[in-house]
Amino acid sequence: MSQAKVDARKQNKKNRKKIAAHEKRMAWLRRLIVLCIFGLIAAWAGYSAYVNHQENLPAKTAEVDYSSVMDYMTDLEKEETGQDDEKDASESADKEDDSSKTDK
Repeated sequence: MSQAKVDARKQNKKNRKKIAAHEKRMAWLRRLIVLCIFGLIAAWAGYSAYVNHQENLPAKTAEVDYSSVMDYMTDLEKEETGQDDEKDASESADKEDDSSKTDK
């Protein structure tokens, strides 16, 4: 063997523990990186499935009856224009007619 090869073997033998420790650390680092990548892929797939499921759910709807609000608004409009006084007068006349009929 040449002197260069002998020196290389001596250097390798001298640093064998350091090299083994370094290789172990690198192996654990690779495993950790792979685990993180698979974890991120699993999280992304789970989130995508959840969003897809939420989009496919039927929309929550509520029916609102606005008839009382519309009646109130029309009453307010009639009060503003003065039409309510004419209606009250005709209603009171109808009530008087009804009361006179019941008295007989």
